[in-house]
Amino acid sequence: MARLRRRKENLKPLNTTAEKRLIATLFGVQLTFMSDTSLVVASLPQFIRVFELSPTQVSTLIAAYTIAAGVSGFFASFFLDRFERKRVLIFLLSFYFMGLFASASAPSYVALLCARALTGVFGGVLAAVIFSIIGDSIVPERRGAATGKVLAAFPVSSVVTVPGGLILANMYSWRIPFYIFSVMVLVMLFTAFKTVPLLQAHLEQSQPPMKAKIKRILGHKNHVSCYLMMMMQMFAGFSVISFFTPYLVGNVKFAESDIPTMYLVGGLFTMFTTPLIGRWVDKSGIHKVYRIVAACSLVPIFLYTNLEPSSFVWVLAITTAFMVFVSGRMVPFMAGATSAAATENRGSHLSFMGAVQQVSVALAASLSGWILSKDPSGALVGFHIVGYVALSASVVCMIFIGHIRRHVEA
Repeated sequence: MARLRRRKENLKPLNTTAEKRLIATLFGVQLTFMSDTSLVVASLPQFIRVFELSPTQVSTLIAAYTIAAGVSGFFASFFLDRFERKRVLIFLLSFYFMGLFASASAPSYVALLCARALTGVFGGVLAAVIFSIIGDSIVPERRGAATGKVLAAFPVSSVVTVPGGLILANMYSWRIPFYIFSVMVLVMLFTAFKTVPLLQAHLEQSQPPMKAKIKRILGHKNHVSCYLMMMMQMFAGFSVISFFTPYLVGNVKFAESDIPTMYLVGGLFTMFTTPLIGRWVDKSGIHKVYRIVAACSLVPIFLYTNLEPSSFVWVLAITTAFMVFVSGRMVPFMAGATSAAATENRGSHLSFMGAVQQVSVALAASLSGWILSKDPSGALVGFHIVGYVALSASVVCMIFIGHIRRHVEA
């Protein structure tokens, strides 16, 4: 059965050493752009103070990246499978570096807004290319573990890069960590040259014209299920995450200087649980694992969005559980979505799904910005309503995950 799946996916397995090096490189790329986007969210209290931003401007700043990423992902989905994966990865990393450097150098809110949009144009397609490479080079029996290891970049960013970046920002300037991330992109660019293999199996079949490609992407029920699921996933998480730190500082009265500690503790736990969830997916399947992890996420979502000023330990426990389970449910979903398309359509499928993700993040952030307001003390009003949106979307996801199947099974 395993040989049949590999044959149908035109998969040529890597040896153990090459596979480890490949996963390490993809992890590094994922870490770089996850750290960038996470640091923007974590630095919102500083941006609000330095640029005197309103809730609408905050959501617009987040949406600038996500909308640009969504648009680029949408157009990339029509031609991404026409090019060899490694070359696309190198191209995107080169221009992503430029966007990051522009973000670090932005002199005003408008300039930062434009720089984040530029970064999103190229960063938005990176995830699609990363998981396309996983799907094209990692056998299905180990794809869950590989997905878990790459997605562990988020907690590692919470443990190392985001707290470190916030410390540097507090000591010097918010620009310093963004300059450092620019250097990280250059390092990963040169690493990818050596460790990422040439992947051309998807080029064995000629790609159809754009109109026919659209039918391939949107005419497959399995693909559409992934897109709808991704949209609900973002409303189930990012509606809360968009104002995570402003709510923590303004409503819960959590000290801004303690935010790096919060990310450190939450990231340490998530760093260990994410790869474990990935291995669990390979043993028990995406449907069972997703529903269990998503059910567990309902508790911290409810507690966090109804949180009042509390002890440091209690707040830390809730934020840690939030990170573990909200990010953990992405592992089984991405493992399933990566396997949901044929090899020759995988890049386009994942790029289109990435576009759906980015647009959904923008919509979720905008919805939160529309629901929330500030009282005279600066606290956010209506965050519990945002929590109910996230809870409702989470329950829908738990039901809908059953519609996603591996391509050879579908």
